[in-house]
Amino acid sequence: MAQSDDVSQPLTPLKSIGVCFSGGGYRATAFSLGVMDYLNRIEFEGKPLLENVIALSSVSGGTITAGLFAANNANGDSFDTFYSKLYTFLKEDKLVDEATAKFMDDEFWKTTTRSRSVINGFALTYYEKLVAKSFEDLKPEKIKGHLKYVCFNATEFSYGLTFRFQNVNKFGNYELKCDQIQAVLKDIRIADAIASSSCFPVGFSPMIFPNDYIENHESQEYIDLITVPKFAKGVGVMDGGIVDNQGIGSMVNFDKSSRDGFPLDLLIVNDVDGFVMPPWTPFEGLNSTKGKESLSSFIAGWLKYLQLKPAYWIGLLIGVFGLIISSFIDVFFEKTWILLYGISSGLIGVFGLLTGLGFLGDYLVKKAKKEVQGTIKNVLPSALVDDVERFADLEVNQVKKMIINRWTSALLMINEIFLRQIRRLNFDLLYTSPKFANRRITSTVYQLNGKQNTISDEKQKEKADDITISRRIKESALIASQMPTTLWWDSEDLKVHRQDNLIACGQFTTCYNLIKYIQKLPLEYQTDQVTNLHKALLEDWKQFKTDPLVFVGK
Repeated sequence: MAQSDDVSQPLTPLKSIGVCFSGGGYRATAFSLGVMDYLNRIEFEGKPLLENVIALSSVSGGTITAGLFAANNANGDSFDTFYSKLYTFLKEDKLVDEATAKFMDDEFWKTTTRSRSVINGFALTYYEKLVAKSFEDLKPEKIKGHLKYVCFNATEFSYGLTFRFQNVNKFGNYELKCDQIQAVLKDIRIADAIASSSCFPVGFSPMIFPNDYIENHESQEYIDLITVPKFAKGVGVMDGGIVDNQGIGSMVNFDKSSRDGFPLDLLIVNDVDGFVMPPWTPFEGLNSTKGKESLSSFIAGWLKYLQLKPAYWIGLLIGVFGLIISSFIDVFFEKTWILLYGISSGLIGVFGLLTGLGFLGDYLVKKAKKEVQGTIKNVLPSALVDDVERFADLEVNQVKKMIINRWTSALLMINEIFLRQIRRLNFDLLYTSPKFANRRITSTVYQLNGKQNTISDEKQKEKADDITISRRIKESALIASQMPTTLWWDSEDLKVHRQDNLIACGQFTTCYNLIKYIQKLPLEYQTDQVTNLHKALLEDWKQFKTDPLVFVGK
């Protein structure tokens, strides 16, 4: 066992615990469910260790788990009720279908003040199928369970800061703080916080606060809030992973402001970030002769079909002339030349329509050119306008290549590089602070999969003593860690039982890291209760080695 370290604050191991759940779609949701299940399964001092969890901070997919658990805990319902509901929700896998159906329902959007968007379809589905409670139910004095602090992290697009849906401290953030926001908290649904937190870039547009969160736009509280200049046009809110993909910052803030005057005794950070980043490669698939014309020529070639042509006039005149001749014959010779009449009428109909469309096309083309030129001048600095307009002389293939390369590199930057950098900064906050010595655990979905990963060398050296990671555990962890960031299960996920393996991975990874944590604790903290917990964890580990899914669904 390790020798004592100098800690600045009193420590009572495992007494008060904070848990962070990262983003990562259903990968995060299911892994987090496994973590909570194992904390509920293992006992410490005669009760489930989960009951010592007083603080919960989550992001994106992890907020699906945290949101439902917080509502369940506030209501005083059993853990089995929570587990069964979320397990079934994931197993049924109807979220995307039902959210899309909501979005496509024209009649529904006539009955709500929300803006019509896909993410609002998800928010309404979360409300109907998962969590039908509001932040009024999460007030500390109303929570019947063991939680004291709950924070669902999102990002606001007015100041670029974390937007915290939390039941203590500042709701939102310090830039958006105002008295009026407190008055509307009772109307803000947990389901909307889940949708906001999991509203990932590119896939969704932001939700608008308070417009999409308060149904009654005629209430005095809503009117008072939108009179505040910062909220007058609404504040865009979306994915919490943009500024903190593990929710560490919110947990550290809570730790600093603990109402009991003591910091958390343990912070468990659960991260399901991918362990391998796909390298970006330039697109080279446009080398054929097709597309060699300039962009301006290409556009002009298509626009010509919309413009008025002399042939339209000629065809129309021929039709009119034929109709005149047909009428002349009918009047002066008292004969009806039906064929000439029919052909002339047809020509008038066809070329009359084409002439009308040509006039409309000319108008639209001129208007579009004017709009594009006006937009370019408004968006770009004046010094760059002429240079950008020269892009019209580029080959179509070159323009396609530019667009594809910019789009793919931007996606990689948003979804991988940027989030990884934020992740490193947040872990530095946790691991460089002596305050958190003996108070932190990091559990990652890829930690035990046997593959090279992105976790720091320092953390990789911290291994549990006398613990064997079996082949079956590695296989289960690899299945769990290979899932992409989605809110659905595809055919491959179903084939490899991805949901159950993710839950199992959350369970056995939590077990492993608790063993490691206790082994590294200084001797002065090795109480009989801690030692007994260590023994129970080792017994569970024996079962995990043989069957990693031993506790899933039980």
